Amino acid sequence: MAESSRRLAADELKRELQIRVNCIVEDADYSIEDTDEAMHCLSALKDLKLRATPPPEYLCPLSHQLMKDP
Repeated sequence: MAESSRRLAADELKRELQIRVNCIVEDADYSIEDTDEAMHCLSALKDLKLRATPPPEYLCPLSHQLMKDP
């Protein structure tokens, strides 16, 4: 379940990044906000990728959530 929500978050960030990059590439007069948002999306994607995932044995077999007392 956590993996699917992380995947959805990554997909949303990628869509937003694509929109911002297209604005930067296609518009000669792009805004600083577009570049800031693009950098924010890249940073958030990096954080999602680097976030340590617990070993499978620490996840509840039913809910797939991190168990407090495995």
